[in-house]
Amino acid sequence: TKGAAVRFGGLPATSVKVVSATTLTAQTPPGSPGPCTVTVVQGGHSASLANGFVYEAEPGLYAVDPDQGSTSGGTLVRLFGSGFVEGMEVRFGSNPASHVVVETPTRASCRTPAGAMGTVDVTVSLPGGDVLVLPKSFTYFDPTALYGGTWGSQVDGTLNVAVLDSGNGAPIPDAYVIVWTDPKTTYQGYTGPDGVVSFSGPDLNGSQMVSASKDCYDAASLVAFDASNVTLYLTYVCAQGGGMPPGMPTSLITGKVIGLDKYVIPPPGNCWLLGTAPDGVGCLPCWGDDSMCGLGNKCMQIADYGQFCVKACKVQADCPEGYGCMGAPGGFVGCMPLPGKKLAKCRTTTPDAMFENQQPMPWAMADGDSHYEAVAIPGTVAVVCLGGIEDASYSPPQFQPYAMGVKRHVSSAPGQTVEGVNVLLNVPMDRRFRVYLDDPPRDDINGPDANALLIYYDFASDGVIGQDWDLPWSFNSPEIVVEHAPRAFTGDLYDVTYTFMAGAFTLDLAAAKLSTPYSISLRKGVSELDDDLMFRLDGSTWSVVRTGVRKDIYGLWGASSKAVFAVGQDGLVWFF
Repeated sequence: TKGAAVRFGGLPATSVKVVSATTLTAQTPPGSPGPCTVTVVQGGHSASLANGFVYEAEPGLYAVDPDQGSTSGGTLVRLFGSGFVEGMEVRFGSNPASHVVVETPTRASCRTPAGAMGTVDVTVSLPGGDVLVLPKSFTYFDPTALYGGTWGSQVDGTLNVAVLDSGNGAPIPDAYVIVWTDPKTTYQGYTGPDGVVSFSGPDLNGSQMVSASKDCYDAASLVAFDASNVTLYLTYVCAQGGGMPPGMPTSLITGKVIGLDKYVIPPPGNCWLLGTAPDGVGCLPCWGDDSMCGLGNKCMQIADYGQFCVKACKVQADCPEGYGCMGAPGGFVGCMPLPGKKLAKCRTTTPDAMFENQQPMPWAMADGDSHYEAVAIPGTVAVVCLGGIEDASYSPPQFQPYAMGVKRHVSSAPGQTVEGVNVLLNVPMDRRFRVYLDDPPRDDINGPDANALLIYYDFASDGVIGQDWDLPWSFNSPEIVVEHAPRAFTGDLYDVTYTFMAGAFTLDLAAAKLSTPYSISLRKGVSELDDDLMFRLDGSTWSVVRTGVRKDIYGLWGASSKAVFAVGQDGLVWFF
C-alpha cells in the first residue's frame, strides 16, 4: 500500500495518503468542469474509474449554438455553460423553450419557442434558484422569401420552410410539409399561422428535398438544394371560373387611345398572301408601271415581296380593310398592306408580380372610335395601352405591339368610373436585347427542357404589368432574345424598371404551357440593359474604361495595346 499515485484525468493529485488497503485520500489538481476518469497506480499496477469524479464550477451560461432561428420556433439549440442539472428551465426572451435535455453539467439542448423578429436574452433557471442570463444572444428572423426559392447558409441541423399563396402572397397555415418522402420521418409537420414550419435535428444536413400541400391547393416540391431557408408557393385550385376573385371591389377607367395610325408603323404585309384589294388597286402586281395603278396611285417596291400598286390616301378611311395609310419612300402617302389587323388595347397595373401572375387585369380592346374601358383595382394605378398588329393567320391570333402609351397615377375608388383618361401611343417598341441564363439545368427526359423569360414592367408606386403578349424562350440555347421592347424608359416611363424571372422550365405540349419541374432566378430593378464599359489589363491591374459604345463587341485585334480594332453588332467597327 506504499507509493500509490492518483490521477484525475491526465493530471496527478497531491497529498496522496493511503488510509487502508481499500481507502486512500488525495487532493485534486485543477480541472475543467465536468466528469473525469480517476486512475490509481501502485506497484506497476493501475485501475481506472470512468466518470469517477465531477468537477463543478460556478453555474454559468456561456454560449448558444446556433444563435439565430425562425420566428416560428422549433430550432434545436445547444447550450454551453456550467452547473447544468436536470429540471432546469430555458427561456428565449419571456417564452419557455421545449424539449430541454441536460446532456452533461456543461452542455444541454432545447427547442426554441415561437418569437417576434429581433434579438432576445436566453435565460436558464436552475432548480436551486440560480438564474443564468446570456444577454442578446439569440436572434429571431423571418425565413420567408418574397419570390420563393432558397436562401441562407447550407443545411446544418435546421431547415425552415415557408408556404405562401401564389395568388396574393399570404402565408398558408396548416399546410403539410415533409422533408424527402419517408412517411415515418420525424421531419414532417404543419405550418403555423405565419405559414412557416421549422425542422431541426443533428442528422439534418446536406442536400435536401421538401414538399408542401394542402386541401384546395396544388402541391409544390423543391429538389436537390442545400440552403437553410425555403419558400414554396401553392396555387388555390378550388375556385371556379376566371375574372376577379369573389367580393373584390373594382373600378372602371375609360378614355381614348391616341396615335394608333400615326405611331403604329408595322412592316408591310405580304401582297402575295393578301391578293389584290377589293378596290382593284392595292397589291396589284405592276412591274414598275405606275399607269397600271390608276391616276394618283403608284407602283412601288414593297419589302422583298416585289412591285405592287399602292393607292394614295390622306386618312385611314381612304384604305380598305387590311391596309394602313402611311408614309412611303419619296414622300408618297399610300395604303400599304398590313401583316394583320391594326388595333389598340389597354389594361391597368396590379400591385405586384405575384398578383400579376395569378390575377392580371383583363385587356380592354379599343373600339372603332379608339375608346377603351379598363377594369382596375381601386387605388392608384397606371393605364398601359399597346398599339400593334393582330395576325389572324395564327390560332389563336397573335398580337405584336409596335407602340406603347402610359397614363400614370390614375386614382379611383371602389365602384367609381373615371372618365377622360386618354393615352398617347408615343413609346416605340422597337428595341431588341438578349438575356443570358447562367448554366440552366436541363433533362431531356424528365425536364426541364426549355428556357424562358417572364418579363414584368414595374411602375413603382403605380404597380406592375406582366408582358403577356409575348413569351421569349429558347430550346437549346441559354441565350433568350427579346423583341419589340420599349425603346427607352423616358417620359412617363422615367422610373420604370424591369423584373426578370428567367429559368429552365418543362414544356407541357398538350396544355401549351410551361410546367414543372422548373428552376428560376429573379432579377429585380433592372433599369439599364446595356452599358459602355470595357475592362483593360494594365500590367497586373484591371481597370474599367468607359468607351461610349453600347453595342455588343464580337472581336478585338490589335498590333499593340494602343492600337486596337473592335468589330461588333450591326457592322460596328471601332478603333481605340
